[in-house]
Amino acid sequence: MTNLAQPPNRSAKLTHLIAQSAAPDLAEIALPAAPSSQTPQLLRRYQLLAVIALLILGLSAIAATVQLRSDLTQGPGIVDQYARLGSVHSELLSAGNAAARNLLAASATDRKEVSSHLSNADRLILQATAERPQDADQLAVLSTNLIEYDRLLYTATTSDTTTATASLSRADQLLDDQLVPAINALRARLAAEAGAGSWPGWGWLLAVTALAALALLVTTSIGTARITHRYLSRGLVGALLAAILLAVLGAVAITRADNALNLDQSVEVNTTVSIAAARSGLNAADRLQLRGALARQWSSSTSATVTTTSGPAQSTADAYAVMRDPIVAVRQSQSTINSLLERHDWTQASKRLTATKGVQAELAAFEEAADLETQSAAAAAVQALGATAVVMVILAIIDTLLLLSGLVLAIWGLDRVLREYR
Repeated sequence: MTNLAQPPNRSAKLTHLIAQSAAPDLAEIALPAAPSSQTPQLLRRYQLLAVIALLILGLSAIAATVQLRSDLTQGPGIVDQYARLGSVHSELLSAGNAAARNLLAASATDRKEVSSHLSNADRLILQATAERPQDADQLAVLSTNLIEYDRLLYTATTSDTTTATASLSRADQLLDDQLVPAINALRARLAAEAGAGSWPGWGWLLAVTALAALALLVTTSIGTARITHRYLSRGLVGALLAAILLAVLGAVAITRADNALNLDQSVEVNTTVSIAAARSGLNAADRLQLRGALARQWSSSTSATVTTTSGPAQSTADAYAVMRDPIVAVRQSQSTINSLLERHDWTQASKRLTATKGVQAELAAFEEAADLETQSAAAAAVQALGATAVVMVILAIIDTLLLLSGLVLAIWGLDRVLREYR
């Protein structure tokens, strides 16, 4: 048998075929399996990566926008609650002052005023609990102590002078030791919420997901270009543009919401805080003068305390023209009463303190103006935050449409390439 040497130019495949042709059964002849192409599988992976990248970015942008809208709906509640607490404090002080006026000069009107102010305070606390259940724990403290405060003031307006004076003193102590600290604690919590804005992690979350999504889409685009030898895939370019727009709209939503939610810097909250300070200041000054006239004890230092206590009201008068005249009138009357008390002219001081057309009427005029301005500030907060909440809804809808469009473009673009390899 002659051993034929393989010619130098004969391929291994040809040699295999020649060997097979010498087989006794020609059915045994088979070609070697051709290596399978990995391109379709790789393209499907790129398609999956593009879809995952868009989903992560799109869902993050939509989740941030929806949550920020939810946060915005809480903003007006903070402004309203702060305003209510200012009114509660004012009503409690006014009730005690009406009881003191009744002791200086017994009056059915003053006794009705005590009951009216306490009823208003109770109504406001109930309303505050219904509007913001998360404040219920501290409001419950107010409600419990309000019952005792009511009982003490009732005794102060229905008993003999000695018993009434002692009961009024205990009511004042309850107000200072329990009621006012509870109000101030809740105010502090509201102020912290007002300054908190939105969750600070939204910006970082959006930035990380945007960078990751864009990196994946760019990688997918480059990989596809290498396979197809085309610089651009229209579907992937569209998906990349959708991802960029999602990132931009997410950033816009976070910025708009943060500006709106930064309530501690807003005009509405500043107005509410200023009015609350003026109300408590003027009523506290009235309280000092009434208690001084009752006890018949006064000094120049007490007059200075009255001036200092009512000082915030002057700042409010300077800032808000609608309350300027009532505040100036009250402070002028209190200054005149200071002079009478310093001279120990108890009779004239008591007459001015209990006169229906004197400081009482001026305080009532101020309270009316304060209520109107507070309501206006609360309505402005509702309008401003409500408008931003509507913008959030629109942005969420646009984000959803962009996400769906990006997904369709990514799938369609790579499907076109896959068809070429089937």
